[in-house]
Amino acid sequence: MKYVPVPIYNNNKVKAMRSLLSLLLTSCYLTVVHGASGPGLGNLTYSEDELWTPISAVQSSYGHGKVFMVDGYLAVIWDTDGGGSPDIGGLDVWDVSDPYQPVKIKTYDNDETHRFREPHALSLWNRAGQIILVTQSHQGIALFDVTDITNEMPMLAELDLPGIEPADYGGAWWVALQAPYLYVSTVGEGLFVVDVSEPTAPVVLNHLPTGALGGIGPASVFAMGNLLIMAEDEDRGYTTMDIADPVNPVLIQTLDGASGYSHMFAAGKLLSSGGNGDTARMYVHDISHEGLISYAGEAGDDLGNGGYGSYQDGYFISGFSDQVAKFSIIPPLQVGSGTSGRRSRDEDFGQVLGNLIWAGDDHAVGTALIPHQLEPDTKGAEVEWIYPADGASGLPVSTRLGVTMSDEVAIESLLPANFIVRGPDDEVVPGQLSVNMHNVSFSPDVPLAAFTEYEVQICRIEDLVGNVGGCYISNFFTAGASAGPGFTTSVPAPTCSIGPFNPVEVGTPALYRAQTENQPTSYGWDFGDGVILQTEGRATEVMHSTPGRRFVTLTVSNDGGTSRCGAVRIVHAPVTHSPAVSSSSIVTTGRDTFVVNPDNDTVTRFNSDYAKVWEVAVGDNPRTLALAPNGDVWVANEGDSTIAVLSRSGETRQTIALPYGSAPYGIVFGPNGRAAYVTLNASGRLLKLDGSGSILGDLAIGPRPRGIAVSGDSSRILVTRFVSEYADLESVGEVHEVDAASFSQLSSYELNFDVGPDTEDSGRGVPNYLSQVRIAPDGNSAWVPSKKDNIARGRYRSGEDLTYESRTRTIVSQINLLEGIEAWDKRIDFNDRDLAQSLVFTPSGDVFITALLGSNVIEVWDAFDLTRLGMMSVGRAPNGLAMSPDGTRLFVHNYMDRSVTVVDTSGLLNGTVNQPRLVTTVSSVTNEALAPNVLNGKRIFYNAADTRMSRDGYISCASCHLDGGSDQMVWDFTQVGEGLRNTIDLTGRRGTNGGFVHWTANFDEIQDFEHDIRDGFGGSGFMADSDFNAGTRNQPLGDTKAGLSRSLDDLAAYVSSLVTFPDSPYRAADGSLTESGIAGQAVFAARGCARCHAGVDFTDDLTHDVGTQVVASGLGRGVSLDGVGQNTPTLKGLWLSAPYLHHGGAQQLSDVLANPTHMGTGLEEQEKADLISYLLQIE
Repeated sequence: MKYVPVPIYNNNKVKAMRSLLSLLLTSCYLTVVHGASGPGLGNLTYSEDELWTPISAVQSSYGHGKVFMVDGYLAVIWDTDGGGSPDIGGLDVWDVSDPYQPVKIKTYDNDETHRFREPHALSLWNRAGQIILVTQSHQGIALFDVTDITNEMPMLAELDLPGIEPADYGGAWWVALQAPYLYVSTVGEGLFVVDVSEPTAPVVLNHLPTGALGGIGPASVFAMGNLLIMAEDEDRGYTTMDIADPVNPVLIQTLDGASGYSHMFAAGKLLSSGGNGDTARMYVHDISHEGLISYAGEAGDDLGNGGYGSYQDGYFISGFSDQVAKFSIIPPLQVGSGTSGRRSRDEDFGQVLGNLIWAGDDHAVGTALIPHQLEPDTKGAEVEWIYPADGASGLPVSTRLGVTMSDEVAIESLLPANFIVRGPDDEVVPGQLSVNMHNVSFSPDVPLAAFTEYEVQICRIEDLVGNVGGCYISNFFTAGASAGPGFTTSVPAPTCSIGPFNPVEVGTPALYRAQTENQPTSYGWDFGDGVILQTEGRATEVMHSTPGRRFVTLTVSNDGGTSRCGAVRIVHAPVTHSPAVSSSSIVTTGRDTFVVNPDNDTVTRFNSDYAKVWEVAVGDNPRTLALAPNGDVWVANEGDSTIAVLSRSGETRQTIALPYGSAPYGIVFGPNGRAAYVTLNASGRLLKLDGSGSILGDLAIGPRPRGIAVSGDSSRILVTRFVSEYADLESVGEVHEVDAASFSQLSSYELNFDVGPDTEDSGRGVPNYLSQVRIAPDGNSAWVPSKKDNIARGRYRSGEDLTYESRTRTIVSQINLLEGIEAWDKRIDFNDRDLAQSLVFTPSGDVFITALLGSNVIEVWDAFDLTRLGMMSVGRAPNGLAMSPDGTRLFVHNYMDRSVTVVDTSGLLNGTVNQPRLVTTVSSVTNEALAPNVLNGKRIFYNAADTRMSRDGYISCASCHLDGGSDQMVWDFTQVGEGLRNTIDLTGRRGTNGGFVHWTANFDEIQDFEHDIRDGFGGSGFMADSDFNAGTRNQPLGDTKAGLSRSLDDLAAYVSSLVTFPDSPYRAADGSLTESGIAGQAVFAARGCARCHAGVDFTDDLTHDVGTQVVASGLGRGVSLDGVGQNTPTLKGLWLSAPYLHHGGAQQLSDVLANPTHMGTGLEEQEKADLISYLLQIE
């Protein structure tokens, strides 16, 4: 062995010399080989041309997140972007000794690795030479032995945490190991404290809900000595807590900081990757050893939404969606950025690896290794910050140590000989060493001695490239067993608790009262809205002037010290005397709950114990229902144009016949009970009915009316236009307002076209599929869930390809009812979600909950600052929501599961929790009407959360064909060898029984949609790759795909089951052709229209060039359409399919008939009118 001089950092020269003498007698000062035995991380010199440019890429089956090195190898977890999938997930081991040519050594892909979720944070524990990985799993945490990672990686344990489920914006989000204690942040479910002292049998020690954490939903969490630091992922909340008692954290401070997707603690600072409402840049906040937070600076420009970061030598490196960036911290300054430049990338993770950056891409297009400095990394891992601070006194005997190193730490160098805590007589304190990237923790195995000086010696810690750090020495002093910061021996420090608080209305007195111990002498109240009071007693009263979810903090003090406590107080605007009502597929009185079963033509009632009381037949395709003042249930049956009136006992009291083909959809009773209102989706009318079903009013409201809302005073009626009119970039969503008294239309509110730009978490587009509208409890705004169609994008329109995350997104829009205009700045663009179709409010209006039909989840949002509070998986295709009058129960209609999920929302009402809790799920259907393969196919059709269907959950078949219909938009499909194409309605077309598929007949079987799924949706596909790539099967019109995938065959079975076209509202009352229609039928025959529009399907299934080609028509099957044209479309259901033609160039049938190439000349005006009448009546 050779002695190597090492620097010692300490201002106390006497102590330093004494410690140096001690170090000479330990292996800490000797050159001891304790690093990794593997090939290590390449540490090369790069040219100017290579700086911030990818030199290589690492590719896995799915996306990447945080990585770690062990035994000289790079370990890369891969999984879906978000909460994970039950049959996906693995870990690749890479040799990165030559960064230009990484070599994959081994892949783990098994039932154990399938428990991984996207890794936001990783902790490593050097447990007496056994290297343990601690990470997040689908429903909690997982521990793996990675000591011999190139040969084996056994799972030691997996622990499901109560209430945690797979979720991309929730679930087990971050882990911070302070062995043997593990802190797990779970966003909506708060914080868990887990004992991992026995790695094969971890145990939950404590669970702190969000209300105990400063009201925040913690995403990032860092345990640094006796200090716990937490931050939200999509909001501005930061919280610090005292963990001198590691199992029972105590609040120190909550601060409204900067909104960032993730955060990193380093060198006494919280570094945020900003975005999600704030400008995307780095934000810096100082964290004192006492846990006090203060703003320090920010830097960065022209960045995408923030991702996840790392730290090295005074620099912060982070992902920002489409690039990674590097910042100096003092002063805050962006110094560089780079990207792989790959299409559809999502470079969320910026992790430093020596002089390289891991530009972690979670979209599975490949992660680049990018040099961020020219020279090799030669700086060792040095101590930059330590808890306790050097010279700190009065510390409890339970104190643990937290250290920020200047670089990521090689776990093999984290040895007892390199991290020493000495007590009296140089006695070494045994303990556990763990690391999270650059943050090191030391936990004594036994409590420290009281009233004792301890010395800390940290030497020769290595970074990932093997650079050896110097030595650091500090000391601290303990006090008594129960002492904390500010310790005195004479008087015990006070404690306090406040809340939970009931919601309070703006402008009314709010009472606050504390429970205390140890006789505080001062009370300092911070009410979270700028109001601060000092009181002598433990009760006070204030009046809040603005609404919001306020975190109230009380600081109590006496001569013995200070402590804090807090709770959430919800302050809301005045609510209307009676709540507004909206049409819905599920309604509840609190005692009884009723739900429609559209495919089974029934309605089900559940009692207060959630037991099924009855299921009774109603009309064809019931869609929504309403509670009448006498307790009856009125059901709108879209398929046969009737309203069924049921008694509470399930008897059919009355069937109200509506006009033929009118297709009633939304139905509500006004809060005053004087009238029912029904939208006629097909005929474009709104009806007003009395309690007997007689029509009191009949108003032409415009095309495709669907959702209805009536204000609490019953004076205002809002009606959505379900399918927005296609008008290119001038397209808008529409909500109409009707005056209830005069039953006349007052105005129409436009939901504007979003002009973008398209980013990883937002995009251009027109609001479409407006199924519901809700009026907020204060009556001042109306909220509309919908999708958003990006018809501005495509190679022809913008020179860009449509991607799975830029094609169609989902949004919630707000209309300011006081000003009569959309509140554009309050529109919410959901990331990784599909088809928001319903929402509800809590009674005070501080929270709204939306159901994402394609994503199989509900999300909880703060209605005041528009931030996500929590989320919860429910059944397939949640299509309707109903809140009990007292707000304690939410009922979710799971359309594709034929069930109702009951959710406990009581904790949301007073802010004690941000996450709803499952009560039960009950079946609503006894005898399923659909064949098993058809039902399964329909479930697949709707399910954007299925990774086979869609990457990141943005899109499914139903996204453009809800209920098998059409969104009536014109899409730019130039990138797939086509052009502008009008979405075709699938209903009535019987799959391929009505002919080849699409305008250019480019699919000859429904199974060919595997191409759209793999290419356009980003899904992995429903066929095995080997089957898909065999023969000519990977080409549309190639070898048949039928019979090779049960799921794909079931999807085809569902699409083929759509055999019936909807009734035409243009026909006579008895369903026959009108006189004009009969005359038009004769014109149709005389003009020879049946030569092409032939047979029962009104198509010859051949292509014809009828003079409708334009430049935007592009190609067909990749070749010119000139002289070829499009496949003859059926004329059935024509009344429902505007705009017309393959490129949507005709808004009216008269525009189609004006084409002389198509129709010839000489058609008289009356003939044209009669022909149009006939065309609109073809069923």
